Formats: sequence, structure tokens, C-alpha cells
Amino acid sequence: MSPPVSTVSPLADLPTVESIAPTAKSASSAAPEVPVPQSMGDLVALLKEELGPNGLDSSDVDVTRIVRLMESYTSNADDWRDYALFDPYRYTRNLVDDGNGKFNLIILCWGAGHASPIHDHANSHCCMKMLEGNLTETRYEFPGEVPADHVVGESEADANRVRVIGQKTMERDQVAYINDSLGLHRVSNPSATAPAISLHLYTPPIQMCKTFCERTGVARPASQCVFYSKNGQRCPPVAPAHLLASAASAENVVSPAAAVEGNEPTAAAQAAATTMGACSSVFGAAAAMAAAVAEVTPKLPSPFAAMCKRDTTSVFN
Repeated sequence: MSPPVSTVSPLADLPTVESIAPTAKSASSAAPEVPVPQSMGDLVALLKEELGPNGLDSSDVDVTRIVRLMESYTSNADDWRDYALFDPYRYTRNLVDDGNGKFNLIILCWGAGHASPIHDHANSHCCMKMLEGNLTETRYEFPGEVPADHVVGESEADANRVRVIGQKTMERDQVAYINDSLGLHRVSNPSATAPAISLHLYTPPIQMCKTFCERTGVARPASQCVFYSKNGQRCPPVAPAHLLASAASAENVVSPAAAVEGNEPTAAAQAAATTMGACSSVFGAAAAMAAAVAEVTPKLPSPFAAMCKRDTTSVFN
């Protein structure tokens, strides 16, 4: 499937937000006037034009204009249904456009009750727009420095709890903005029955981020941000990083041929082989479990059943 940028309206012909829906805020001299994207393809093209060669960190890029641009796009399932791939176990990150390396535009799909961990944004800017359903954003203060290997005792755990500084529930077409100067956040689907779909702009793209324990404030090791799909196509499942690292110690792995020649595998090689076998077993079990759950999982409620593809081949990304 072709990326959405393949069909766009001429940028000069697009109306502005003010010409469509003037408000007290938009009519003020301080409010930026931005074009109105007529499709997801328009939005991608306009973001590339606004962000330029350096992304949102450039001094000549106005964050308010980017937020307004995201607000001005009206959600249309025809634009995004092919990117809305769900997983029954966790929310998914589906890449729409990589922004020439300057930003990522991603559709996140949230099953009923799905939630992100508390996380930072690795010095990236994030704009989040609701496409369907509702999501609750909870913001937190950054905790004090707690070493990752520090064992927090019961007496100090609650004292280090990450403090909530705000919460709001977003509805269709609403936009939120966050960066690390504004704190941490968690995003969750408050519904026990309905899925939700959101559109996220990250600039620069996030490769790794930190997640935090709510009770102790301890930052977990940096987590790799992986995609569930790219341009509507499912990505190969990714094993947990610690398993891959253990299994990839090439210098410690002895080939079967070497063993036949009389070279005994080292303890590290045996451990790596065991880890690789465990990885394989976990993937096999996960795939079987996902297939079984897919058989008994109810179809997504209307209108999502007609809108969204589902993919249950992996629980890892």
C-alpha cells in the first residue's frame, strides 16, 4: 500500500483554519493561521513543509503552528483505516510516515482498557490527536534521581511515588502537546468495551525512552520504541532486547560443525543456545496463544469492525 502522501491537494489551494471556523482564539492576532489538510496526505505534506530540514527543534519553527495544524485535520476513517492494526494484548504503534527522518507520524491503536506505562519523550516533541474513541492522558512530575539498581524499601516507596499533576480525557479531533519540560505522562483507554485510535507526531523521532514505576519513581532501563506496522504492512515480531542480547554473543557460540570436530562449546555458548531455544519456544507459544484468543475474542464494536484490520501474530511489538 502506498503511503498517504501519494495523494495530496495543492498546498496553495488549501483553506486556512480561520477561513473555515473563526473563533475568539483563532481570530486573535497571536493565533497562527494555518492551512486545513483535506486528507492525511495533505497533513503529511504540510508537516514536512512546516518542519523544514531541521524538525521542531529549529528556532524558526513555531510549536503553536504545528499544534494548530494537527487540530485543523478532521479525522476521516478513509484516511487511516489501513493503518489501524490492533493487537489483543497491548496498544500498537503503526507508522504512517517517517518524515524524511525529521519526524514520525504514527497511528496508535488501543484495545479496551489498554494503557501505556508512565514514560518520558527522550527530548522529543509530541502532538497527540484523537481519531476515534476517547483516551485519558495523565501527567506526572519527573521524580527525583533514583538509581535504577536501587532497591526501594517499603518505608520510602510511597515517599518517592510519582506525583500526578494533571489529567484529562480527550475526544475525537482534540489535540494534546507534551515534551519533557512539561513532565511525564501515561495514556490509557478508559473504556472497558470500546477501542480507541490516536494520531501521534514525534519530532525528532523517538528511538528509545524511559519508563517509570509509579510507586517508587525508579526509571526502568531505556525501552526501544518499535513499530507494529509500517505503511499498513505488519512488521516482523521483535524479541525482547535482553533475550536477543544474550543470544547474539557470536564469539561464544560454537557451530555444530565445530562441535563435531571436537571443540566443546563453552558454558556461555550453551547458555546462549538455551536462550535462543527459549526465544523460539516463547514465540511459538505466543503465536499459538494469539491464534487461540483470536478465535474467541469478540469482533470490534461498530463502527470499528468495518474500519480496522486486526493482527494477532505477536505480543512483542
